[in-house]
Amino acid sequence: SIVRELLYSGCTKGLYPLARDAVTPKDREPGLHHRALAAALTGFGGSICANGPDVVKVRLFAEPGRYPGFVAAAREILQTEGARGLFVRGVS
Repeated sequence: SIVRELLYSGCTKGLYPLARDAVTPKDREPGLHHRALAAALTGFGGSICANGPDVVKVRLFAEPGRYPGFVAAAREILQTEGARGLFVRGVS
């Protein structure tokens, strides 16, 4: 939960100024629509970044004893299901 929150908050709050500046024309102040687009982009990115730890956490609780720890579970999921299984599974 802490890892997920650090990744999500880091992406959404840390990358927001960069995204806002990227979607705003150079000669204008950011309007509401620029800010909303930047927030949506960073929220999407944060969700993708944070999804992996959520998948691992759910697997650890759903199948106690199967994995020796967090890293081992993440490694096995990556090996058996690929990056899609770790970062895209469960995204809605």
